[in-house]
Amino acid sequence: MWKYNRILFAVFLVCFTLPLPLRAADGATLSRQEQIVQTLGDDALKELVQKEITQAQREKKMAKLLDKYFDLDRIAKLSLGRNWKIANDTQKKEYLKLFRHMVIRTYASRFGEYSGEVFEVTGYRELNKRDSLVHSKIVPADRSPVTVDWRLRAGKDSDFLVIDVMVEGVSMMQTQRSEFDSLISQHNGDFDAFLAALK
Repeated sequence: MWKYNRILFAVFLVCFTLPLPLRAADGATLSRQEQIVQTLGDDALKELVQKEITQAQREKKMAKLLDKYFDLDRIAKLSLGRNWKIANDTQKKEYLKLFRHMVIRTYASRFGEYSGEVFEVTGYRELNKRDSLVHSKIVPADRSPVTVDWRLRAGKDSDFLVIDVMVEGVSMMQTQRSEFDSLISQHNGDFDAFLAALK
């Protein structure tokens, strides 16, 4: 549907279909942030890579994983950027619903495409009191490794949640924001037309 979806799916496909190491590459105990990314991968491997389940069942399992590990509403708002302010409350509610459905439908439908890449958590660093980056890399069989950073934010009453994924330094959220900006501009700022295009 979007270039963003194709790029981010490649990341999700690898990270959601491989068991992650119990320890970091240097043997050190993983941080809480790294453990979350590890557990995300373990849960996805268990729940999503099952050939016998239906598409509807896979979408349901995908929704549970997204709700557990990702702050999807925050990602949706950040992806919309300044355009969030032009929407009324009804449009915002519809947008959040459509964004969620788009993510679930897009990635749940493609989990038969796993091709055996190797995934490795390589470390993490704290950006501020709330945000951290978990570093990882994807090693394809016939190409150079790809670096993937997961930005996690600590909630007030919850554990860390993923709010962005960066592939080779390129933010997927910012990429989506650029595409949404372009789509809204194509519709001359008509938010209802934008929502219709997402359906």
